[in-house]
Amino acid sequence: MGRLTAHILALALIAALLPRTGHAGMASRPDDLTVAFATCAGRLAAFRNEGWTVPGQRLDSRAAYQGFTDLLAAVGPSPSDSSPAAVTLRAIRAQARTETARLLSIARYGSDARRTRLAAATLAQRLLACESLLP
Repeated sequence: MGRLTAHILALALIAALLPRTGHAGMASRPDDLTVAFATCAGRLAAFRNEGWTVPGQRLDSRAAYQGFTDLLAAVGPSPSDSSPAAVTLRAIRAQARTETARLLSIARYGSDARRTRLAAATLAQRLLACESLLP
């Protein structure tokens, strides 16, 4: 088993033991950790869908995407849940994916060198934020 996979599985086990937020009879808003997992899953979905990477990043976007998806499943509401928290998480994930795809497009195809550099730097910063959640 790869090192990243082992760390993700350990995080998933820990996350499964944490109090679950957003389920029926509980808080109507997702907690910060759940939002972070949804955001990172959305960001990495954009990378995975396009097969793009950011130079200098050591994060394997495909493995990390699956890891954050698993973590989100462990701590968040089920995908079929229609609670406000579940709807919010789906929106957060979709927004992160859309924003990342837009930045990827600018970084790869932008005609303005300054905007291209800013987009690439923003992508790297956001991926580092996700990477920091992994051991």
